[in-house]
Amino acid sequence: MELILSKMTECIPQKTKFKLELNLVGRAGTDSVYDEGMGNLGRYYIGIVAKMPLYSSVEVERGLKWESDIRFKIGELIGTIAANVVIARKSLKEIGLYSALEKRAQNRIEVGVAYTQEQVDYLEKVIIAQSKKNAAIASIHTARMELIALCSPLYQDNINRFLNRA
Repeated sequence: MELILSKMTECIPQKTKFKLELNLVGRAGTDSVYDEGMGNLGRYYIGIVAKMPLYSSVEVERGLKWESDIRFKIGELIGTIAANVVIARKSLKEIGLYSALEKRAQNRIEVGVAYTQEQVDYLEKVIIAQSKKNAAIASIHTARMELIALCSPLYQDNINRFLNRA
């Protein structure tokens, strides 16, 4: 799970720390000044204007909160995956156990030492365990899709392949 967390933090789209805009502003004109005895003087102007936003403590705090919220969401989703993997594995063991007991009940019914209700009870338990397993797998897939959606589009395919292997 720690490996998933480290891979996910690598793919989170980072907010840029330094935003700089360069705009080229040019002006050409002929502002003529005429003084007696002096010729026409023209003024020309060209300049490069750089704009950089100033960060207030509120904006910095908002950025830190955003990053904290993303990391918290990743942690929650990884926890969801881990919990549902445990549930799915436990359900598989229950399915195996109840299937074996159902088969045993079937044999006992054939011999005449048990009622059919015993077999039906075990079949119901198999169905309940199968439903738990399916719900856990659905939760795993949902959490996986949410993790992929948190990534930058450039990394989504790589994270999808990584999560399928994990």
